[in-house]
Amino acid sequence: PESRPEIGVAFNPFFPDHASRQRERARLRQKLGTGAVSSVWLQIGTDASLLSEALDFLQALKQERQLPDLRLYGSVFLPSKRLLAQMKFRPWNGVFLSGEYLSSVESAEAITREMVGIYHAHGAQLLLESCISKTEEWAAAVQLCAPSDARPADVSRIWMDGQVAPLAFQGNLGAGVNSCGDPLPHGVGACAPQDSSSMERRAASQDSANYAAMPSPSVSASDAGRSCAESAGESPRSKRHRPSDGLEGRPEVEPTRPTVAAKVDGAADDARAETAPPADVGSLSLVWFRSFDLRLADHAPLLAAARHGAVLPCFVWPAARGEWAPGGAAQAWLKASLESLDTDLRQQYGSRLILRLAASAGPDGASDIADGCLAAARAACAKVGLNSGAESPAVELEAVLTAAEVLLLSRECGAGTVYWHRSYEPEGRRVERVVASALRSAGVAVEDMPGHLLYEPNEVNLSAGWSGGHWGTLMPFLKACERSGSLPTRPASPPTRLAPPRQWPQSTAVVGLGLAAPRVRADGGVGWDWGATVMQSWTASETEAIRLMLLFVDGIGLRG
Repeated sequence: PESRPEIGVAFNPFFPDHASRQRERARLRQKLGTGAVSSVWLQIGTDASLLSEALDFLQALKQERQLPDLRLYGSVFLPSKRLLAQMKFRPWNGVFLSGEYLSSVESAEAITREMVGIYHAHGAQLLLESCISKTEEWAAAVQLCAPSDARPADVSRIWMDGQVAPLAFQGNLGAGVNSCGDPLPHGVGACAPQDSSSMERRAASQDSANYAAMPSPSVSASDAGRSCAESAGESPRSKRHRPSDGLEGRPEVEPTRPTVAAKVDGAADDARAETAPPADVGSLSLVWFRSFDLRLADHAPLLAAARHGAVLPCFVWPAARGEWAPGGAAQAWLKASLESLDTDLRQQYGSRLILRLAASAGPDGASDIADGCLAAARAACAKVGLNSGAESPAVELEAVLTAAEVLLLSRECGAGTVYWHRSYEPEGRRVERVVASALRSAGVAVEDMPGHLLYEPNEVNLSAGWSGGHWGTLMPFLKACERSGSLPTRPASPPTRLAPPRQWPQSTAVVGLGLAAPRVRADGGVGWDWGATVMQSWTASETEAIRLMLLFVDGIGLRG
């Protein structure tokens, strides 16, 4: 006969309202109706009466559907002060813990013992969803999960050079999972540490020994395959569109991928590529590149600017930056990426990347930025209110310097619009708001566009009735993203043409930005250029990034 996979499904008996519990039971009946379900995994909860009622329902359902081999697993925590604090501050969605349980470790242990007794009475196997890292934690876990009538010898487990003494009641203990909800394979991590030194000796070869795993001979890895979404009473699979080739999360594959290499090699353009009309150089636009979008493909600001006339790509590096500014290694990568982008612009479009260093004062104390632009930027900074997470003076100075330089560049080339990809960090948003205010005050249009994330964070909201205040697991978050609006679009090709400005403004050499600059020695000499040495082992370019992505997707990664 044809073999079929064994599937374990989640079941939450602890919903506070009767209607939700009835819907959960109806969903379970539908799942069992597929004939592919081999096990049911009960969510963690603290209401003993609801648990008893649910287990009675499951036993009756097993008889009704003639499913004598249907296995039941019940989840419990190993109570600790840290766990209770976490569940108070950051509760898991779909996990209903009473105030009494959360009040103290002693109360939580008493309630857990009651729940364990109910599971044992109904023949369910236990699943301990807690991380175990100490010998005493393991001993407490075994003691907590033992049947009330177990003898002391039955609750001991010895770890001696790989020799494990099985528990007499092991048939009532289930497979373990780690703190993320991932099932541990049967037989792996099924040992208790004798002491800390033996734990350390085995850490390199048996990472899963750090987790509580109480195996039963009847447990298989397939039984443990439940999703976090089902824990919350949701469908385990996302409703995101899946490509026909079965590769999850991958955009549809097109005959011609929107890669820089394809454009250089003269391959046919993608059907969605932008065809730029002859540019009206009087309607010039600035494209303000950021440190996170140094690419030509799938670049919405660049495509938009190409449709409306001449394009001047630019990058501004402020000498003063906030707390989250790129460090030395990141600056070395940024420097190489800027050089690569400039090369791509020159080779493919006859364009170039204008680099500007925004500094408040030069060596002689004179302003490097036109006084009018600097004053306008300061006024814009004063007008724009502070946003949380970006209140430091360094961020304010970064915003002023960046706004003044972008405003000065727009005046020099007569730009009517400035396009950029928006950032989402507090400091980046603060800088953008000041830049936008300064430009608008000068009569320059502003277009900040999405393109850094798949979904816009301000459009993703918690569902009505959500009590946790945040998402603790992936699937509920993904479903909320998908409910926020349209799905992410396929990557767009680079523009087919970039019309240059009539005259190129002055540009700073990339070395003049001071990125990953070598230290100056006491004798005035220049120290070792460690950044250049590091980058000898890497290729920072869009073409290389696309090559590695395709290698992962089509070669040794997702399909391999």
